[in-house]
Amino acid sequence: METITIDVPSDVVIADQNSTPNEQEKINNKESALNRLWQTMDDIAEKAAERGLTPEILETLLEKN
Repeated sequence: METITIDVPSDVVIADQNSTPNEQEKINNKESALNRLWQTMDDIAEKAAERGLTPEILETLLEKN
């Protein structure tokens, strides 16, 4: 795993600095789960596009249901 630096609001920094190691672990676990979800969604979108599913076709399919 690598470290990156991002700008966040001051209240987020304060909340992070005041959180316990257990709270930080829970946050990290949730972030990891969200990252896996986003990656899975990206993979699905890529495979759908490879198979010819366009946003327009998807919209048509969703409208029918």
